[in-house]
Amino acid sequence: MESTLTYLADLQSGEGQDDQARVNYNQALDMARQLLQQQPDNTTYQRSLARCSSRLGNLEWNAGRWQQADAAYRGSLDVYDRLLREQPDNIKVRHSWIAGANNVAATDEQLNRPAEALDLYNRAEELAGRDAEIDPHDAQAKRDQQVGYSNLTRVYLRLGNLAEADRSSRRELAIAQSLWKLNPQDAMARDDLAGSEEHLAEVQGRRHDFAAAIASEEDALRLLNANLRDTGSTESLVAVVDGLVRMANYHLDLGAANPSVAGTARLAAAKFLAELYRLQSRLRPGYAEDTERAAKIRKLEARLKGY
Repeated sequence: MESTLTYLADLQSGEGQDDQARVNYNQALDMARQLLQQQPDNTTYQRSLARCSSRLGNLEWNAGRWQQADAAYRGSLDVYDRLLREQPDNIKVRHSWIAGANNVAATDEQLNRPAEALDLYNRAEELAGRDAEIDPHDAQAKRDQQVGYSNLTRVYLRLGNLAEADRSSRRELAIAQSLWKLNPQDAMARDDLAGSEEHLAEVQGRRHDFAAAIASEEDALRLLNANLRDTGSTESLVAVVDGLVRMANYHLDLGAANPSVAGTARLAAAKFLAELYRLQSRLRPGYAEDTERAAKIRKLEARLKGY
């Protein structure tokens, strides 16, 4: 019955019926807890509780209800904490713990608890790193490690610790490159590598090394444009749009920092703005995130005019 309710809630969540899904997730959780009270050591029931808590957390996360998402994700991680203590060598449990820790850390970020997020992200990355050492062919462990460094970079940037952000972004990039080389045509691998290049570019930009930031962002855009050509998806489109905005701004930053190249930098920024105008018609005007992107394009246009 619990699994049936979870499945129904999954369907309702996918169809945007969040209120109904929330009711069914909570009912499924109550049933899982009751079953565990009767058989506290039953691993199947523990996993059911963790899985349902995580999915409820996803629902609350997508709704922007950070406190509720945090509580649900912590309920899931509590289960994986116990399972990891009991089965420290179980690779599936280790992967699940890493995913659960990343979810809790993400809500810590949203709730302005960067130190707590940093601690969890570090623990998750360390566990993933050990798994990758144990089995160098474990692609999931490598990707967990890459995601770990990506998360660390983001928090270090938020805290203004550019030295650690630089270190973690370069490690993230190295792993993403190794995974991409295994399958250069894989869209997810390309997207992950592009994201790693963008992280490094942001670190370089924050350190006022705008030429290096442009080079890194250029590498990212090459990958993102390949994904857009191959998939034509909305996700690929918005990734390219965001990359073009960053590229134009990095060029303007370079010109402001080095007047001798200001004219060249302005021309380059204008070229990227023209490309943005070409793609802008494909954005969804009523969609909040795309409306925000359109605002960034207008801001870039104003910056270019006043340059």
